[in-house]
Amino acid sequence: MNENASLNEEEDNPNPDEKAIDKTVDKSHITNLTNMSRIEQQGTCFFLKKGRILLNLGVMSYLWAMSSMLYYFMSYYLIYLPGNTYVNTYASASAELVSVLCGGVLIKVLPAKWAFCVSNTISLIGGLLILFLG
Repeated sequence: MNENASLNEEEDNPNPDEKAIDKTVDKSHITNLTNMSRIEQQGTCFFLKKGRILLNLGVMSYLWAMSSMLYYFMSYYLIYLPGNTYVNTYASASAELVSVLCGGVLIKVLPAKWAFCVSNTISLIGGLLILFLG
């Protein structure tokens, strides 16, 4: 009977180390969940007390606000540009399409910080050209 019992155990669990692996995975998963719950309990104020995070949040908020504001103001300003309004709108839409396509490539080639700097530099050059030549 012992032989039959050992055969049944082998059929149920062909790899005896599998239980040990499952236990370690479960324990690490529980540890990760405990760490996550500890971070969640600390709340947002914990992260805002860190100077580097607060600085990054401020800079990112400023850049987002300026980019959004300029994007929407430009569409309102199109009717005041000299020339045909429809041609200006078509040119603006074409420039936006090119910038979206180039932005995707730029993000893949450069790190995000440098891609943002390059795109803002191109925007600055374009704005200065419009200001002085246009």
